[in-house]
Amino acid sequence: MRRFLQPASCNSHYVPRALRVATWILLAFLAVALAACGPNTPAPPTAAPATATPAVAAADHLVIAQVMAGVDGDNNHDFIVLYNPTGQIVDLQGWSLWYRLDDKAKPQLLYCWQEHALVPPGGHYLLAHTGEDVGLTPDATFETPIVPPRGGLQLRTTDGKAVDSVAWGSNGPASFAEGQPASGFRNGEALLRKPGGAQGNGQDTDDNAADFQVGKPQPANTGSPLVAAYALPATLVWKAPAQVKPGATFDAPLVFTNTGSQALKDITVRFPIPAGLKVADHAAATPTGGVLVWHIASLEAGKQTALPLTFQAPWTYLTARASGFYAQADSRYAFGAPQAVAIGGGAIPIGVARTLPQGTEVMVEGIATMYTGGFYAGGGNTKFYVQDDTGGIQIQVFGGAGQIDVPIGAKVQVRGVIAVYRGAVQIQPKQVPADIKILTEAGVHEPKPLPVSLEEAASPELEGRLVTVRGTVTALSEHSYSYTLTLSDESGHNLGVYIDKNTQANPLEVLEVGQDAQLTGILEERDGNIQLYPRRQSDIVPQYPPVLALSVQAPLYVRPGKPFTVTLTAANHTADALSHLQIRLPLPAGAAFQQADHGGAVEGGAVVWRLPTLKAGQKISVEATLTATATQGHLALAGYQATADQWQQPATGPTRFVFLGNTVPIWAIQGDGFKSPYRGEELTTEGVVTGVFPELGGFFIQDLKPDDDPDTSEGLFVSIPKTLWQAVGLQKPGFVQRLYGHKVQVTGTVREAWQQTVIELASADAFTVEGEAPEPRPVTLDPPTDPQQAEAYYEHLEGMLVAAPQEVVAVGPTNRYGETPVIPLADLQDLPDGRHIPRGAEDGFLMFVDDGSSAVYRSAKGMPYRATTGDRLSIPAGPLAYTYGAYKIEPLQEPTVEAEPHNLQPLPKTPADVLSVMTWNTENFFDDQPPNPSDPPMPTPQQYHISVQKVANTIADAGFPLVVGLEEVENVRVLNDVAATDVLKPWHYQAVLIEGHDARGIDVGFLIRTDRVKILDVKQYDAPEGLTPRPPLVVHLQVSGGSAPFEVYAIVNHFTSMAGGEKVTEPRRLAQAKWNLEVIRRIRQADPQARIILMGDLNSYFDSPPINALRKGGLVHVMDGMDAVSRYTYIYKGEVQTLDHVLVTPNLDDLLLKVAVFHADADYPPPPPDDTSPIRKSDHDPVVVWLRLP
Repeated sequence: MRRFLQPASCNSHYVPRALRVATWILLAFLAVALAACGPNTPAPPTAAPATATPAVAAADHLVIAQVMAGVDGDNNHDFIVLYNPTGQIVDLQGWSLWYRLDDKAKPQLLYCWQEHALVPPGGHYLLAHTGEDVGLTPDATFETPIVPPRGGLQLRTTDGKAVDSVAWGSNGPASFAEGQPASGFRNGEALLRKPGGAQGNGQDTDDNAADFQVGKPQPANTGSPLVAAYALPATLVWKAPAQVKPGATFDAPLVFTNTGSQALKDITVRFPIPAGLKVADHAAATPTGGVLVWHIASLEAGKQTALPLTFQAPWTYLTARASGFYAQADSRYAFGAPQAVAIGGGAIPIGVARTLPQGTEVMVEGIATMYTGGFYAGGGNTKFYVQDDTGGIQIQVFGGAGQIDVPIGAKVQVRGVIAVYRGAVQIQPKQVPADIKILTEAGVHEPKPLPVSLEEAASPELEGRLVTVRGTVTALSEHSYSYTLTLSDESGHNLGVYIDKNTQANPLEVLEVGQDAQLTGILEERDGNIQLYPRRQSDIVPQYPPVLALSVQAPLYVRPGKPFTVTLTAANHTADALSHLQIRLPLPAGAAFQQADHGGAVEGGAVVWRLPTLKAGQKISVEATLTATATQGHLALAGYQATADQWQQPATGPTRFVFLGNTVPIWAIQGDGFKSPYRGEELTTEGVVTGVFPELGGFFIQDLKPDDDPDTSEGLFVSIPKTLWQAVGLQKPGFVQRLYGHKVQVTGTVREAWQQTVIELASADAFTVEGEAPEPRPVTLDPPTDPQQAEAYYEHLEGMLVAAPQEVVAVGPTNRYGETPVIPLADLQDLPDGRHIPRGAEDGFLMFVDDGSSAVYRSAKGMPYRATTGDRLSIPAGPLAYTYGAYKIEPLQEPTVEAEPHNLQPLPKTPADVLSVMTWNTENFFDDQPPNPSDPPMPTPQQYHISVQKVANTIADAGFPLVVGLEEVENVRVLNDVAATDVLKPWHYQAVLIEGHDARGIDVGFLIRTDRVKILDVKQYDAPEGLTPRPPLVVHLQVSGGSAPFEVYAIVNHFTSMAGGEKVTEPRRLAQAKWNLEVIRRIRQADPQARIILMGDLNSYFDSPPINALRKGGLVHVMDGMDAVSRYTYIYKGEVQTLDHVLVTPNLDDLLLKVAVFHADADYPPPPPDDTSPIRKSDHDPVVVWLRLP
């Protein structure tokens, strides 16, 4: 377990996360090794006096026989040989070998035998440095380098006792020496135990100087010749190939040969099955505990026999090693030489790869179904998908951004390890870009998507595959980095769809709620839900009901007296042919008929076409040429329709305008709905500039000649792509003055950006400034109370010059984006507390004021204005924009703020007989050293110091709680730094944090007041398959202050945020809530009467499914009974919400004294950069709970 539990006085040095992880893994491995291999520093064997003259004696135990430490040019050319002088096989399982440079250095674990490892009687065992060719196949490999001038080795048994030791060199470790140390040696030489040769290496007088000599290296492994007394005149060879492909079946028989002059009888052959291999056929062998055993009655001299063996290679890349196999007869042995079989060199089916355990190394080949760069993969990373006939899989390439470029349709070979992240199975290449090879380029192999129903799409077998689905769009939303929608069918099956904005695909341009659609993309699991991930705009195809449909096309403009063509297209979406199709186009006023194709003629003021049939699934287009007879205004193509014998209800479509001149009016672009009827079309429009906002990347224009329709807006935002900013001079002085109040003509493409209708400038010269024009009169906002009616009200004013009521009040603070939620002063009386709006209230009167920029403010520095909840504002007029899901005024001048008095009152200090608990999301509490996420930027030392002081002062003003659970903290250092502040140091807070694996590096932790609380245990409960990147952290505590010591468990959490959409992400939070219930079950399994507090930023509303699941699981919410405006911890878009929670077991609910939300954050704007007060360290308010100690 990676545990960080340090006193506040510790001066923790920061270690980068990657190094920390590597260190934890190493420490974990050493902990396991030490547990298996015994104590670290056992007493060395008794050394003979230096002056003694020992008698030559043979050892009766395993000994270190040879040490080699490098050659010239390769200091890693190391090996060690063990020798078994006894007549019995020695099993090294549980033994360990230690290395020590000198007595000043700590002993290092060189190798620990976790599995069975047999050393032959009168034979040797070879350990070699990993990757070094020492002339023989080693029985085992090690990583620690050895130096020849001095050092020592010690062999220990399972109980940690030293069975043999050797030290060399004058400065070698005396603690590892038997008697006097052996001589040091040089590169290319070896330290050899006597006597050597055919007599073996068994001399052991307990004096290293007498028992060893320096000589030529002589490596020997378990397959090397045994001393004559124990050697069976025979050979045993495993006839295995050097390499096989993953999943392959291969023959590898054992061949036993009698090399003696007499027959051998009663022969037993034992072959330990190599790890990773599966025996497919073993003929006459008897499997016994992972070992195959044969009994051979006799074998004549000079004869051999083959023992058939067939193996199944695993579907992975590894090296299977056979060693310790032998034949025995008449108490003598023939050991086979160690042999390795490399599993590799071939790709495995992707469907098989998906079933393998995490960490399995594989190689796959497939066709890329998703390109690199389209799906977000974390900073500096990239991902793509490949598919073969058996399945598809995600390739997550850490550090691969900019290094690899995989297009759709390329045939790709990928090598890496299997991993699971948030439920998605992926392959993670180790070496980038070497592990990714493009075998053939795109264009030939682009795979066809598999058509599936919405019900079939829920099948886990399809995860990772490219599929096509059809359904009805029942939800459609835009978020900061994505669009999400839900497809549904008539049977009630639903499929979530996630469209990454990196793909440049925009469903808002082609889809609406209630419309049928065909979507193509990758099916993938995320947080327990299978979702579809479209890859490009062409993956999003609108579908039509089984109807006869009619659409019209015509030019945007025509000059008076000139001809123009109108095209009508009838589409038969029904399952049957339609007969006697009739298409009718009423002649618009101001136009005259010229001609028509397909026999079209004028009948009763309309052009009529009569066609015999239209087959199912087909379209037909007809054209009429008209001449504009009007001289101004526009021509309305309206009332056109199509009928057939089988379709008597006329099919029709929206009115299409043809404008006389060369521009399209703004009112027409906006249309009378929430989306422009011209989206996706390039056109020219004109208007007077009502506001220029370089920081928003454009300017607003308003129609000079408004229409009479109250449902159409007269304003429009002109968006200037960043690629044109320099050419246009957007950031240059004078740009605002050049445009503001002037008539302009603009050419560009109509788009729905953040559901705001805009015209995107086509080029730097695609707008002209003509001269000054009168400014339109602002519309004073007076929205209805009903939120849906208010949304329609604002839509009809989008882009227009508007003004707020004379005086408004902030119902939330100015946020980091410069936005302030306000309501008319007169509407304050309708609020429950006269100050705040509960989430979900009838608040159509709520409006927003922006700062006219896209700036992000980390502090008050640079903010044009700042308001706290309750402040009064006067807001100048400005255009009405729609961004990030809200309509907002972009004022032409800075608003003025009349600040109300705001006195933040500290909470009382914790009494002696009370257990006080606090939970708080500290929001991006990062230190001033790398690594750091891209957002927010890494703080300077001064900024970090201020954050530390603000956190400490918040804890102080919250009454110095005994247990403080914190979320969004980077590491234990930040907690230690908080505990070490002057304000908290007297309270003896101790930091507790165990690193999780969140992509941004944020964790959960505790500060515990050890003057009254004793920490009994700390545990992290990580859920499977990446469900909890910030795993629940549990502390078992003993609290003083009551009549007897009081034990309690506290669990701190930080659930997944709603950034990807509430409905899409809620299943993950629900699963995290259920995981916490499992954690509680485990705690109570060991301690049935455990008192448990669950706390944290659960990113869930008060009555949401995750919170209700915790209630259903037996917990009591401490805020039950509090109203919405009393329990809020967060303000979003002007509405107060409860996202931070404390729930307790019933045996603690009986002791509940009070609950307080310390409103030091959510109501306040970003503070001054040097402010160290508790105000606005975070966007969440802390929750403090008092429990009576019995």
